[in-house]
Amino acid sequence: MAKAFSYKKIKGSDDFLPLPRHPDILPRIIDRDETAINDCLAEYGNFIWALAKKLTSSTQDAEVATREIFLDIWRQIGSFDPARCSEKDFIFAVAYRILTDRT
Repeated sequence: MAKAFSYKKIKGSDDFLPLPRHPDILPRIIDRDETAINDCLAEYGNFIWALAKKLTSSTQDAEVATREIFLDIWRQIGSFDPARCSEKDFIFAVAYRILTDRT
């Protein structure tokens, strides 16, 4: 069964943001922990898939792009610097670069 999300209140707002279910995934990928990629897929897979579906022309292209994105996260993990950006920002940047390069 999937874990329920925890939420954090946005300062100055009545809104809440979901907190990661698997914190510190990218440092584990840096250490080449192969279980971390599964956690990365669980944490960000739906986000990446939705983005790929929106920015590609077909389901098949979205599937290929999603695979490329997660492979590129694994390959480019050395450039992740938690002092410069969050995990989500890094993953979004990789996804955005792959998806915009495809169009």
